[in-house]
Formats: sequence, C-alpha cells, structure tokens
Amino acid sequence: MDRLAELRERRALTLRELAEMSGVAADTINQIELGHRKPRPSTLRKLARALGVDVEEFYAEPAVPLDEAPKLGRPSAIDVAKDAARRQIALEKQAMFGGRSEPGLDQRHANEAMRRLREEYGLDGNDAEALFDFALKHAHLEEENATLRDRLQEREQAHS
Repeated sequence: MDRLAELRERRALTLRELAEMSGVAADTINQIELGHRKPRPSTLRKLARALGVDVEEFYAEPAVPLDEAPKLGRPSAIDVAKDAARRQIALEKQAMFGGRSEPGLDQRHANEAMRRLREEYGLDGNDAEALFDFALKHAHLEEENATLRDRLQEREQAHS
C-alpha cells in the first residue's frame, strides 16, 4: 500500500512512531506498506486516525507525481494540537497495556506542541492549553468511536 508509506513519510514519522500513535505493530505497518499483508478495516481506521486522514486517502491516487508536487506549508495550529493529542493517547495506551504500573507519561509531545502554539502561532498560554485540551478530547472521542465501530463490526460478523 504505497499511499500508507507516502502519508507516513509526508508526516516525517518513522514506522515506530506511527506504531505508537496508532496502536498497530510496526512490523504490521511495514508488511502493509510492502504489500505483503492486506490490512483489516479496523487497522486502516487506526492508521488513518493516527495520520489525520480519512481511510479513503489510502486508496487515492496522487494528483501529481511526488517529485513535482508543491512543498506543503507549515501545519495549522489545530494540526499541531491534534498531532500532540494523538501522541499523548498513544502514550496512555502504552502505559495502560504495556504493563507499567506507574503511568508516568512522557509529556514532551504536549509540551512541544504548547511551545509551538505559543511561539510559532502567537497563542497565549491559555489559548494554547485550551486548543490542546480540545484536541485531546476530540482524539479520545475518535478512539471511542472507532472502538464502538469495531465492536459493532465484530457483532455483525458473529451474527452472519
């Protein structure tokens, strides 16, 4: 799946970083990118959520060849906050399912996002914090929605 690799690389993420953000094993992502493994719909949803795209993006053809594509500008303030929120949720999952008793979560992504929102986007501390909090709540709702969709799909498959 060439588009997965392209979307991951466009966000300057390593396989390991995308794995942490999505909850999908790095080896699984690698096998999907190489075309050696067909992704499950729930896996595609997790990857899309982590990359901040719709699942359909994995199947879209690029409008122009990559070497001719225009350079993208900086991400929007909401994209910075959403990215930090997704990373925070990945860390929370890792703490929850990784067997660590002390969820001493690494705050560097949130701190870096707050710094960027203040310095690069001119938001004061309260606005930057409010934007990050909003993005974190939004990301938690996305996770919950995806979990419910997966459960519904499993029930439908069990009854068919």
